[in-house]
Amino acid sequence: MKNKIRYLGIDIGGAHFKIIGLDANKSVCFSQYRKCYVWKGINNLKKEIDYINSLNLPKDTSCGITMTAELCDIFKSKKDGVLKISEQCKKLNLNYAFYTKKKKIFSRDDCFNYKDLISMNWHSIGKYFSINFEDLVIVDFGSTTTDFICIKNSKITNNGFDDFSRLSSREMFYSGIIRTPLFGLQHEIKIKKKKYHIVPELFSNTSDIYRINNFLEKEFDIDDEADNGTKGITESLLRISRSFCIDFEKNKKNLIYSLSQILIDKQVEQINSNINYLIKKNKLKSNTPLIFTGIGRKILEKKITDKSVLKIDKLIHANNVKLKNFASQHMPAFCVAQLMANLKND
Repeated sequence: MKNKIRYLGIDIGGAHFKIIGLDANKSVCFSQYRKCYVWKGINNLKKEIDYINSLNLPKDTSCGITMTAELCDIFKSKKDGVLKISEQCKKLNLNYAFYTKKKKIFSRDDCFNYKDLISMNWHSIGKYFSINFEDLVIVDFGSTTTDFICIKNSKITNNGFDDFSRLSSREMFYSGIIRTPLFGLQHEIKIKKKKYHIVPELFSNTSDIYRINNFLEKEFDIDDEADNGTKGITESLLRISRSFCIDFEKNKKNLIYSLSQILIDKQVEQINSNINYLIKKNKLKSNTPLIFTGIGRKILEKKITDKSVLKIDKLIHANNVKLKNFASQHMPAFCVAQLMANLKND
């Protein structure tokens, strides 16, 4: 498939390196989702750049890049992160440019304003879908965060452009399907008038609760666990139990499942409630269409049934079903590839 790539989209996250390739017809022909813990060292990013170069793509392949890895704590500041990440990207054997929020969508200029680049992966989603939709709300439910993108009259109406302002304006939650500690969802749960407290220790992540409930696809279940253990169901039940200070035994299995399902429902309820808030805030109609993307999109499609939802897989052209699924889970990489293709074909 890689020999068909004409346009490449790369999303450089702090934990993952996501790649989507398009052929000459702008159909998805290549995808990769790779663990890349940038906070453990810039050398991990270097390995991914080397991987891209090892694909031996034609040098005229057009590549769009977006990033959020500049937030990693190995960098002195976001500006320092952008500069060091862009320095690594210079080693790419491709014609590449960074996605920006400016009218000129892509920039390779070394004198760019770093604030136009940082954490703009969500913006690329809005930019792409604003081409074909007048009014739309997109929810990208990822491994670590949930992004809410509002489009009205074919324009992105979000107020925030960095993580601080987006959190303040409720256009972003630091809550995801894989890497969020359970105490980041709730402090306590009540079942039959009994309270179960979740301790603020990193014993378990959301990956555990979604894994035991069969919501987590193996292709995207690539992150280290809280105890650096394995990804089995029993191991996940043990980790969840620790978060409640419960010693796991077989007779506690139903209880742990019940607690995990309540946590899932709470997370989805928070997302759905925020959708309602943003629809009202942006003066959109109550029946404004919704699109769910990201690794957690299927959960939202299943559990949020009170809204007009468009299935993202119906809007993606790909060479096979697996590639279509990968693209729907890694929307920023898909969108920067599509926007780059549009730019070259204009």
